[in-house]
Amino acid sequence: MEHDRPPVLSLDIGGTKLAVGVVTGDGLIHGWQVAPTRRDEGPRRVLDRLFDLGRKAIAEAGLPEVAAVGISCGGPLDTRTGVLECPPHLPGWIDVPIGAMAAEAFGVPSALENDATAAALGEFRYGAGRGTSTMLYLTVSTGVGGGSVIGGRLHRGAAGNGGELGHVMVRPGGRRCSCGRLGCLEAYASGTAIAERAQEAIAAGRPSSLSALDRPTAEDVSRAAAAGDPLAVAIWDETTWALGSAITDLVNAFEPELVVLGGGVTRSGERLFTPVAAAVARDAMPPAARAARIVPAALGAGVCVVGAGAVAHDLVAGSIRNAVPEAVPADVSEAVPADVSEAVPEAVPETVTDAVPGTSG
Repeated sequence: MEHDRPPVLSLDIGGTKLAVGVVTGDGLIHGWQVAPTRRDEGPRRVLDRLFDLGRKAIAEAGLPEVAAVGISCGGPLDTRTGVLECPPHLPGWIDVPIGAMAAEAFGVPSALENDATAAALGEFRYGAGRGTSTMLYLTVSTGVGGGSVIGGRLHRGAAGNGGELGHVMVRPGGRRCSCGRLGCLEAYASGTAIAERAQEAIAAGRPSSLSALDRPTAEDVSRAAAAGDPLAVAIWDETTWALGSAITDLVNAFEPELVVLGGGVTRSGERLFTPVAAAVARDAMPPAARAARIVPAALGAGVCVVGAGAVAHDLVAGSIRNAVPEAVPADVSEAVPADVSEAVPEAVPETVTDAVPGTSG
């Protein structure tokens, strides 16, 4: 029974914020903590603060001892060894043995998972995907990530990083993506790409109400499109076209019951969901189109923490491999660089301090 599972500690490492909580078997977060990542300080200091947040969450949750630690972070990473290899959102974090470090810090086994993959598991088990068997999850935010559950099982891929749905190609030879290829979904639908296209168009002299803003964001573009600004409408239409095209291909390939969309760009609501759903209904193969529903994510800002908790619960149940406390290398302090010269500090968005749905404490 889910409610009989012991609590676990969940740690989520983003480029902008750290989020931590104790997750019980029913998917609720207790002792919720959030703080700026301040990634320019380097992995050693950031992880010290992350683990301090973990101890604070455990103390505030007031629950029995945690049985494991789940960690979510953007990849590339090695889930088998618990090593962050070279995540682009954390410049300079090369081969950081975070799984072993967390196991040592808390004295329990740990499991590392890609953040979008963890979020997919969280939504499947506790959120919008409850009761389904095959589900796709895409987070449309600074980048575009994703994960899939097939036949009730989370798909991780041969190397543990499967689910890079943001790198489905929508326009061969198109805009350069963060991965280096041309024409990926992320290069058109991410919040970063939406803002960049607006800024490039304004710099090229195209008239728009957005030109009154210093650096228009994806949210500004969405708002201006709703008001009828021609440039914003064109950018938004291209965004929903790209997302609809990619999801159509994914629906044809996986024939899921559900496609769950989360992330900051989806806060635009029906301005995003209506054209995307219409494109999938029109263009996907009829059996797949009839089977798939496209819905918003349900877990909000806590999705990666809930997802990492689900991974940790699976670790306790023995269904995944893990890094154990004894796996900490003797020279672990030397394996973690003290600072990162290339990193650029970022401020935590105000929205991360909002109430998190499904939390306690």
